Amino acid sequence: MEDNLLLLEELVSSECSSVIRAKSATLGNLQTKIGGNQKKLRRFEHRLRHLLDLKASGEDAAARIIAVLRTLKEMKRGMEGIDTGIDGCSGPGPQAT
Repeated sequence: MEDNLLLLEELVSSECSSVIRAKSATLGNLQTKIGGNQKKLRRFEHRLRHLLDLKASGEDAAARIIAVLRTLKEMKRGMEGIDTGIDGCSGPGPQAT
């Protein structure tokens, strides 16, 4: 009977060892996959931050362009007023011969 118990103990120990090895391997693989995914996730988050920064810069640039276009339109209206004033002027000045 003692031999049977020793044999049973060996089998259980062997089984426990293989389960522990399998568990370690599984945890190692899981950690590798999670770590790899975290790396990818950080990369995506970094790219998203860049895209959001670009969007904000684009919005700022668009606002500046609109302001410049308004200024140019106002300047054009002012120049048209000056042209009209010059064309309508019949005062003294050099005359073409």
